[in-house]
Amino acid sequence: MKIKDIVQFSSAHKRPENQDRCFYLKYEGEPDGEGSMSILCVLDGVSQANGSMAVRVAVPAMLPVLSGLLGKAHSLLQMDDYARQETICGAMSQAICAAHQRLQLTSCPGNGCGTTITMLTVFDDRVYAANVGDSPAYLLEIP
Repeated sequence: MKIKDIVQFSSAHKRPENQDRCFYLKYEGEPDGEGSMSILCVLDGVSQANGSMAVRVAVPAMLPVLSGLLGKAHSLLQMDDYARQETICGAMSQAICAAHQRLQLTSCPGNGCGTTITMLTVFDDRVYAANVGDSPAYLLEIP
């Protein structure tokens, strides 16, 4: 499994710190890439609700669930489409719920903690998407 943390910051917003995070998880698959899976997640911290703290709390809460999904990637090949979808979408939902639960337990000063979450999982030439908040994912096809 490879874990990459990709963070971009634009000084145009003139924020003292970046409130956004994204991470990318990838399982290469065995043998010859069979059962490979990729997960991309973007968290956009809400500035009025301690967004920088929210993303710092949410990401570690999500990683165990999503790493567990990567661990099931090879066994997903044996499942029918419905079971595969239920497993992948269920894990994505559990990861979001884990982030929410951790944020509820976190003591954030002021208005609490807030972040949007947009997540994509790619497996077997299919893309599964989930989002919470106003940061949707778009699938663009180039002819």
